[in-house]
Amino acid sequence: MLNLEIAENSWFHVQDIQAKMDLKVYGSGEDMNKLWDEILKIGKEDGVMPCGLGCRDTLRFEAALPLYGNEMDDVITPLEAGLGYFVKLKQEADFIG
Repeated sequence: MLNLEIAENSWFHVQDIQAKMDLKVYGSGEDMNKLWDEILKIGKEDGVMPCGLGCRDTLRFEAALPLYGNEMDDVITPLEAGLGYFVKLKQEADFIG
C-alpha cells in the first residue's frame, strides 16, 4: 500500500487519455521525488518502470491516434493529418464544417 503521507501537500488528477488511465500528481519537488521512489520500489515486482512522452507517442502512433498540436491543429486539415476515414466529402446535407 502506498503511504500518501509522503506527499501530503499534493494533488492527484486521474483521467482517461487515449483509452488509457492517466494519473497526474502535483506537489513540491521534494514530495514528488519521495513519491516517485516509493512507487518504483513498491511496483518493482510487478514490472513498474518509468516511461515518458516518447512511450506515449509510440503507443498512439501504433494505434493511429493523432495528437492535437503535433500531427493536427487549426491549420492542418483532417485529410492532411491522415484522418480521411473520418471525413465524408460526398453527402446530401448542406454541411459547412
